[in-house]
Amino acid sequence: MARQDFYVNGENESRYVSLAWDAACKLLKELHAEALWIVALDMNKLKRGDIPDAIGVKNAECFAKGGQFGVNGKNAKFYTERTLPRVGENAIVLLIHPTASLMTKADQIPICNALIVVPYFFKDVQQWIDLNKPTDVLQSMSP
Repeated sequence: MARQDFYVNGENESRYVSLAWDAACKLLKELHAEALWIVALDMNKLKRGDIPDAIGVKNAECFAKGGQFGVNGKNAKFYTERTLPRVGENAIVLLIHPTASLMTKADQIPICNALIVVPYFFKDVQQWIDLNKPTDVLQSMSP
């Protein structure tokens, strides 16, 4: 199965991370993925702000301690640019506020079911958007 690409057509708003989290959880079931990965530039993103607001403070603290937690019967895991695996394990990958270099690394992960990108600045992901023509989460997940 080919990877499905999604992005949030908006930048730098906390609600977009929450919407993307909801979409990732939904896709985890729909695409029969094996895991849900949250990927951000570094561990500092877990301390406060968009990620803890979206997934819950306790879950963010779990990630900060190197743990994982269950979502829809599968494991949610957190990775940074430095710790990102080279193979996707049939995962849904939720990429939060990537730099251009992190965007490139995430795009090269083989064997992942979906890649959902939440930009901080469009300039960092615009080339990927132009090349891959991802689906806008804000439109695809509307009732």
